[in-house]
Amino acid sequence: MDSGFEETCQFEEYQIYSNNGTYEHIEFDNPSGTSCIQVESTIANWSINNNNLTITYGLGSVTAEIVELNSTTLKYKISNQDVNDDDIADIVIYTMSRRN
Repeated sequence: MDSGFEETCQFEEYQIYSNNGTYEHIEFDNPSGTSCIQVESTIANWSINNNNLTITYGLGSVTAEIVELNSTTLKYKISNQDVNDDDIADIVIYTMSRRN
């Protein structure tokens, strides 16, 4: 099955958007070649203004267009992220589902 992820462990990654405006991206890697382990977290802040989601971290920020937002789903589009490491901006759509 093709998961659409470049690395197997990317399938394990998840993001947490908290009501207080904090954001955490939990990242996994497979350094031993046998299993995915948590390697780092990105901590940031998020805000919504009009139809845009802004994530601010360290010295940078990312602004995304909100495609869908309701009580269970946040779907947003980033149009200027180089996900393929080929120096070309890609359009990426992320879908987040609420977990209780």
